[in-house]
Order: sequence, then structure tokens, then C-alpha cells
Amino acid sequence: MAEEFIKNVSVHVSSRSFLNITFNIFQCANYEVESGSRFSTSEDDVFQLFYVNSGAGFLETEAYAAKVRAGSGFVIFPDVPYSFTTVGEEAASLTWVTFSGFRVDHYLSRAAIWPARPVFDDPKGEVGKKLNDLYMKSHRLPNRYCKMMSALYDIFAYLLDNNEPKKPESYKDFKDTANYLTAFAARYVERNYMNPITVDDLANRLGITRKHLCAVFNRVLQITPKQFIILYRIEKACKLLLSSNQSIQEIAEAVGYTNQFYFSKEFKRIVGKSPSEYRNSKEKVEVFSYRSFLSTLMRQYEMDDSNMPGDWKVLITPSRKETEGGVSHGGA
Repeated sequence: MAEEFIKNVSVHVSSRSFLNITFNIFQCANYEVESGSRFSTSEDDVFQLFYVNSGAGFLETEAYAAKVRAGSGFVIFPDVPYSFTTVGEEAASLTWVTFSGFRVDHYLSRAAIWPARPVFDDPKGEVGKKLNDLYMKSHRLPNRYCKMMSALYDIFAYLLDNNEPKKPESYKDFKDTANYLTAFAARYVERNYMNPITVDDLANRLGITRKHLCAVFNRVLQITPKQFIILYRIEKACKLLLSSNQSIQEIAEAVGYTNQFYFSKEFKRIVGKSPSEYRNSKEKVEVFSYRSFLSTLMRQYEMDDSNMPGDWKVLITPSRKETEGGVSHGGA
């Protein structure tokens, strides 16, 4: 039965000052990847939406690896290197569109698609139909662009309607999922505090949105993820100042700051003394009062390298960019 038409109603959708999702299509294509072949591109500052029409392949990025079959798709986010290698004897047929836009990542996250979880299922084949239709429209001149844009908006609307974000409790079979996510984030910071870390990095590694991550930290620790990273680094710096003869610059770099002035400013703001004053005072200051609580959480979930769930092991493995890229001044 068709939905009853609503009459005599004016609906306010958006104000003139609010900018909603926008698209700018650059390229679309259909390509067959032969059996045993590898397909990859290195596009900067663009999104790429793929659909697997037939065959199967192995998708790999720095934060994700999985087999992708016909009837599913995946999204490659800006500046994310990836590769797709066919699996089996059959060639894999891919259709894709490359685009940029404002608030695209926000809408993808609402459809439960993140850099750490880029694959989506399409059991009814609707996304495949719509994306292949967009591709065919690109061959039909004139006036193809508006039709292609309409098809891309239609794809996003379908993804939003059919891939609602999972409730936090569904990620793992723990009732206190917020504690679980906090413990994993803490473990990642513990292993990577000396490397560049941002709040977005943590959220992407966990496969959740930045907003969700902030809500989790506020609930469990009553601080933001950015504050957590800063406090952890400053605590490490306190220990190094009292236990080593390293220079202030060397200690700053060791805990993730390339700018010594910025490090010293943050240190004094939190500790109440400059790094030099703290070292000379020989007085130990407990900066990170959440340490015992987090240690308890990690023991509760028995977090060690041997029993980490497979899809979470990336949390304790620095990426190539992190291990080669040096350190940052702590902007999170």
C-alpha cells in the first residue's frame, strides 16, 4: 500500500546558513581485474565508492584487511592507500565513482562506514544497480552531470536507510562496552604515545565516530580523548625527567612533541612547574590519576597480544606512517 500523501503542510528542511552534504564527481569507471591481478590507485583528497559486480578480492588498507565478495561494496577515504587483489580463478568486475564533497565522511559514518570498516553489504543489489546506472549515465550526453549527481545522492540515501550504525553493545558481547572501548583506546595510546596521534586516529582505529569516542571517554574517565593523550604524555615526561639525563628537547620528542616550547608550556600548565623546575625539585607529581583504573580495565579484559581479537589487533600495531613519520607536538 502506497504511503498516504500529506497535504497542506510546509516543511522547513534547512536554513540558508547551513551547508549540507555536497558532491563533486571526478571520474567513474568499470574495470575487470583478472584472476591473480592487483588493482590500486593513489588518489589524494577524494573518496572512492566501489561495488563488486562479480568475483571476489582481498581489500587491504593500513587499518583494514578483508575478503570482499560480489554483492558488496567498499569506500576508500581520502589519502588512504589501498589495494584490491582478486581471489580465486574468476576475474572480479568493479564499478566505481571518484568524488569529493563537504560532510561526506559525516554521512558515511551515519551509514556505519568508516576507514576502519569500509566494506558494506548490499544483499538486494540496489547499490550495485544505482552505481552501474550512474556509470552508464556518464556515457549519455548531453546533460549527464545532473543525472549522475542525482544517482550519487540516491546511493547515499539508500546506504543511510539500510546501514544504520550498530548500537555500541553490538560491537562486542560486553555489557559495559564503553569501558571496553576506553581500555582499547588506552592500550593504543600506551603503545603509540611517542608517535603522531589524533582523536580521529583513535576513532578510526576503533571503527567508531569521533563523537562516539568523545562520549565514551566522558562517560568512563570524565575527560576528552585529547586530554587523555596529553596527560599520558606529560606523565611519561615526568618519569623521564626524574629517571634520565636526557635533555628537555630529547624528552619532549620522546613523548610525542617536536616543539620544545609547546611541550614546556603544556607541562607547566598541567604540573605547575617547568620541566627544569620539576627535574630540580626531585618531587614526584602524580599527573595521571586514572592509571590504576585503566590498568584494572586492561586486566579485566585480559588485553595482551596473544588473545586480542583479530579485527582489533591494529590497535597495538603502529602503522607504517606512524613508525616512519617521527613525532608531533601533540595536536589532537
